Amino acid sequence: QPILEVRPDPTPLELADAKRQVQLSQVDLDNLKKEQIRTKSLHASKLISDKEYEDFQKNFEQSELRLKISSEKLALMESGKVKIGETEIESIVKAPISGSILNRAVEVGDPVTPLTSYQEGTVLMKMANMERLIFKGTVDEIDVGKMKEGMDVEIKVGALPSDTVRGVLRKIWLKAEKKDNATVFPIEILIPAAKNSVLRAGYSANANIIIQRKNQVLTIPERVVTFSNDSAFVQVALDSKKSEKRYIKTGLSDAINIEVASGLKEGDEVFEKPVKKID
Repeated sequence: QPILEVRPDPTPLELADAKRQVQLSQVDLDNLKKEQIRTKSLHASKLISDKEYEDFQKNFEQSELRLKISSEKLALMESGKVKIGETEIESIVKAPISGSILNRAVEVGDPVTPLTSYQEGTVLMKMANMERLIFKGTVDEIDVGKMKEGMDVEIKVGALPSDTVRGVLRKIWLKAEKKDNATVFPIEILIPAAKNSVLRAGYSANANIIIQRKNQVLTIPERVVTFSNDSAFVQVALDSKKSEKRYIKTGLSDAINIEVASGLKEGDEVFEKPVKKID
């Protein structure tokens, strides 16, 4: 789909030179056409060699080509459009992908330059397919060993606090980076089209990568659990005044809540650990 039209803006000198080249090429071709009749006659009379005749024909064809090239160049300068053979060349920029325009870097009337081997071209706009977004983030080196590509991810977007966006871990960098004095690994998460959320490029977000998942399990806040060597225990309320130390077997943890595999049942009251005083 066309999105921009770029019109040539030659200087008066460039335009005059282009017109002059067309005129000179036309004069050369007209002279060769006159000479062509005489050359054919001389060749037919064996007064010039085949080599001389072939050289003349080659020069004649090159002159025709020079006129054609200079005429096409002039047409492109004047109108921005030209047809070369079966190919129509025009200065209309078409969208390379299906998507949305995120940023337009030029306005009507701004000068633009093409991309060449010795200069950078003018950036016209930025586009993106908003149906397939990429979340870019980092993971601490302690956690990266637990992850693998293809894991499910839940993303919380700061601007959409009530929505949870789901994605898939697509890429984990092989090389670490230093960030805020920590060693981290960059990651990429592919976000398919979000059905119930309007996502915009540039949103900040936090991602929870699901390493393991269990449903319908008993959990308690991890802060109430005391870990000692290979054991874990909590203080369970017996009545309003008494409690007992009870060892439990723990399972999965998300660093906030922890699974209780055995030792407690639903409805048990667990005491918070006493606050430590710092002298």
